Amino acid sequence: MGKLSVTDRFQAQAGVYDVRFAGFSSRDEQGPVARATDFGMRVYMNFEIASGQESGESVPCGCDPDDGLAGWCFVFSGKPPQSNDLLAIEKQMKTSKVVKVLVNDKGWVQGVFVPKGTYLAKFVRFSNRDEATGAPTWVSKEFNGEERKMVYWQFEVVAGDLVGVRIPGSCRYAIKRTGDDMELSNRSSMYSWLVACGVVFEKLPEFKDPDNLLPEFEAMMQRAGVLLSIQVGDNGWVSGGQTAIAPAPQGVSVVSPARPAVGPSEKPMAELYTLAKLLALIGEKAEALGFDGAVADGALTDAGKKFAAQYIAPFCAERGIPRSFKAMSAANIQELMGHLEGLKADEF
Repeated sequence: MGKLSVTDRFQAQAGVYDVRFAGFSSRDEQGPVARATDFGMRVYMNFEIASGQESGESVPCGCDPDDGLAGWCFVFSGKPPQSNDLLAIEKQMKTSKVVKVLVNDKGWVQGVFVPKGTYLAKFVRFSNRDEATGAPTWVSKEFNGEERKMVYWQFEVVAGDLVGVRIPGSCRYAIKRTGDDMELSNRSSMYSWLVACGVVFEKLPEFKDPDNLLPEFEAMMQRAGVLLSIQVGDNGWVSGGQTAIAPAPQGVSVVSPARPAVGPSEKPMAELYTLAKLLALIGEKAEALGFDGAVADGALTDAGKKFAAQYIAPFCAERGIPRSFKAMSAANIQELMGHLEGLKADEF
């Protein structure tokens, strides 16, 4: 016989809600913490519904501590994070301000509801990532019985009252393969958006993965850093097809708000945490492969450097990852950790 349990768990229906920041939910004895997940480092927080019949109920949200958290902090406090400490950021965000947020069909906050209009913004990244490598990837979606490859984008507002807020957008992954060749129609939204974000098609490199060009396109657009004018529709998403995104008018510029100084020994929260895990993994794998004492006092020993030259340097060179741990991003570190996890002593 099956047992029936009664729960008191609330899940918000999909829609737009007025909310206040209620605090971080991922915590340990010392306070708020970032957690390693299949989607990378995440900070989890709760928002309290501020109006309507569901007033007082809680809705959850997860975001990257080195990326999306800065936008949330700005929305609620009017300032970028004034510290790298999560407890200090929590105190900064706990204001009486009420903002409108979008809740998805799983009951999670997916972003601030951005009113329809035109915004100055910059491209940040592609949203969907491969769980194993952290690299951006397209997603297969069904539309009227047809499977389509879709690309989901993130833009960040850089001027006005919503500075720091992320705005989503989507377009069809319009690149087609014919054998070793690839083609992209210049009539597609994907082509227009890539051009607007600074991709110069006359100077494209040889792509490493013909089935997924997004990682290299993402890197190009992040380097370009083009100031954009984006059109946001009624649903809070970038909409309007080919003309939804364009470089900002000539002469328009934005002065970035001041960020707190970071000491020379400090790194962003997620990178500090992930780098410690990387060194621990190097020590474990190096010992299994006969390089004893590879890590000491948070650094590679001579044995560790020999292990790195044999098993890390070739992989980094192949994937375009910096050789220096300090120069690696959190995504680089996670990619390298995936490589190291696959090393087995009995294969060498």
